[in-house]
Amino acid sequence: MRISSHTSRFRATRRFGLGLLVACLSIATAVSASATTGRGVDPATAPDSGHSVAGAVYGDAAARRADTAADHFRTSHQRMVDSITDAQPQLARQIHNWWGTFPNGDRVSTGLMATQSVDPSLRLTSRNDFLYTPTMKPANGSCIEVVTVHTSGTPQVWAWDWCRTVGPAVELDVTSSFLSKYTTTVHGLPAYTVRNVKTGASNNTWTASLFNVTTNSWDTLFTSSGTDQSKLAYGWSMFEFYSDVTSSGQVALCRDIARLSFESSSIQVQLNGTWTAATGGNSKWMPSAAPDPRSYGCTPLAFHIVNNNADWVVNQTP
Repeated sequence: MRISSHTSRFRATRRFGLGLLVACLSIATAVSASATTGRGVDPATAPDSGHSVAGAVYGDAAARRADTAADHFRTSHQRMVDSITDAQPQLARQIHNWWGTFPNGDRVSTGLMATQSVDPSLRLTSRNDFLYTPTMKPANGSCIEVVTVHTSGTPQVWAWDWCRTVGPAVELDVTSSFLSKYTTTVHGLPAYTVRNVKTGASNNTWTASLFNVTTNSWDTLFTSSGTDQSKLAYGWSMFEFYSDVTSSGQVALCRDIARLSFESSSIQVQLNGTWTAATGGNSKWMPSAAPDPRSYGCTPLAFHIVNNNADWVVNQTP
């Protein structure tokens, strides 16, 4: 696949990404609840376009294309549930772990919005490794999780249906067209802005949309309703992976992301219909604010809280 100049600029930028990120971390200031895109438009007040996301694949076709990445996503989620409830230990030959902002399961919470990084060039070495980063799901029974998926193939964005099929309902390849329509550059990284809100209270309907930077409006990605089967009341915007442990004791994923950074920024929670930045009052860091990288099988891994609970970065220390 031939990627446009967006990727060329990204490849040039990534060589200096760590230094740029350190500079960004050092000068980061509080981000307002109405953060804007690179074009100066506030997504929180932008209109709906009335159109679907361009290039999306739906239903059975999406499930087939997701293939084993979807199976491992189910396994990864169950392991997260089990580890939180101490139901079972993690397998020694594989590591599944996560870190990020987890909005509280508050009944007045009706949505989540964030700007999620995506690496169009990243291909994981092992077919057994899956990087679901960043991935985002609102609290309070949301039917949809929007996932950035990195595997050994083309990076993708999914809409995962937690209410009906408990599987990938929409699959979207990160192509040059996707980059031009849905991404801007945040701290040197291509990033798309996603909004996931409750659009029907009586039947628990949720709608996920992507912000189209060419029209300054929201394109619909997926809508679902019913009962959330994720088994978790709170939401999340997090770094998550599933990887084999090598003979060195480190996960195979560690070498693939050695010079890369992953970020979720401008994280906002919709409370009583109003968008507000994620804070310690409406969310928490899990499994902790400063986890031990040894438990991730990647000792150089670093977890940065850039702005309160509303912006996080994961990368590796030099």
